[in-house]
Amino acid sequence: MPLDHTNKTAPFDRGYKKQLKRFSKCRTKESDPRTPALFHPLIVSNPFPQQSYRFFLSRYNFPSAESRTCSISADKLSHQYAVATQVLVLFLVFLELFCMISFYAAENMSETVLELPVLDMSLPLEADQSLLAPVADACRKWGFFLITNHGVSEELYSKVKNLCKQLFSLPPDTKLKLGPFSSVKSYTPHFIASPFFESLRVSGPDFFSSAQSSADVLFDQQKQEFCNVLEEYGSKMADLSKKIVQIMLKILGEGSENKYYESDFKNCHGYLRVNNYSPPETVENQEVEGLGQHTDMSCITIVYQDEIGGLQVRSQSGKWFDISPREEILVVNIGDLLQAWSNDRLRSSEHRVMLKAPRNRLSLAFFWCFEDDKAVTSPDEVVGEGSVKLYKPFRAVDYIKFRESSDPGKFEKVGFTVKGFAGINQLDVTQ
Repeated sequence: MPLDHTNKTAPFDRGYKKQLKRFSKCRTKESDPRTPALFHPLIVSNPFPQQSYRFFLSRYNFPSAESRTCSISADKLSHQYAVATQVLVLFLVFLELFCMISFYAAENMSETVLELPVLDMSLPLEADQSLLAPVADACRKWGFFLITNHGVSEELYSKVKNLCKQLFSLPPDTKLKLGPFSSVKSYTPHFIASPFFESLRVSGPDFFSSAQSSADVLFDQQKQEFCNVLEEYGSKMADLSKKIVQIMLKILGEGSENKYYESDFKNCHGYLRVNNYSPPETVENQEVEGLGQHTDMSCITIVYQDEIGGLQVRSQSGKWFDISPREEILVVNIGDLLQAWSNDRLRSSEHRVMLKAPRNRLSLAFFWCFEDDKAVTSPDEVVGEGSVKLYKPFRAVDYIKFRESSDPGKFEKVGFTVKGFAGINQLDVTQ
């Protein structure tokens, strides 16, 4: 029913405004989630004392269906209004708690599982470019996509995983013989990148010899199998990387794979990192950062992650999304060098590894990079007419040294990326 407002000077106005002013001082931190400020007086206390109900009810007449003014018991409605107010208070309390829990969970957990397009690597390079449209969009927005029919069998992955489990179960003193202070320097121990992360590097193009230099130190037996398996896997990843790079060039423009592959990408090389994550026992109660947010120093990276998962990518708005493991699927991401060469048309995204279960996590990351002396610069046709170059030319090896330098704090700062190293300040250009 419409209310017929008759009394404009009731003490209710003054009483309500006084209570609202009083309770509006009860503030939470600006960063905390909360219900609208209007509801806060209701949650803190009852802002309407009993006499205020009477003032409220005495101010209004309720017209009946026959347009005659009817009388309503103030005491009865006052009681009903009080009960309704208490129900509203309970509802708002639960709403406030829900908002707070949701807010803090969103700050520390990924938003959701990211659905990335899957590229079928069995398709010929001459396939219709329209088939690449979803991958092209993902490369611009996320810098990540998935591949299938990549040519690596489950049998080979089983062999690699078994050998890696043997490798990382060796005593720390044995593994440290390949550590940062050794002549080989192929092993990264815990507490370098993360307390929970360790890694072994196998470099190409001669993956067998690189694996052998580590196997000679680590194993008395199974040396040959270790070298053969990693040589086979590294070679398959190198062949796969060459094809993926050509697809990335095709995304940048029809015919670009023929025009620029031989001149700019023919001499690329790769290396494999076998990664082991050992979470603390407390990981059951909370997520633990296994490897902090970073971008890759490569052109592209191909990642295998076991069923444990944990890989996350950061969106342009700063939210984290899970990339869940899938059978017979590999993850591909754009690295800093290809982002710079493409003049930001392909994105190198920040990503990290979160440990969510008290189980060891294994991943295989293959990095495909420019040769050390390669001068990285964007071709004019890739930049495009009407656009400007976003990076000054630089040598690939100089950027690697920049990222790997031991300056205090540099390892932890995500801002030390290719933009920080070679990005051109457009304000300086226009002045």
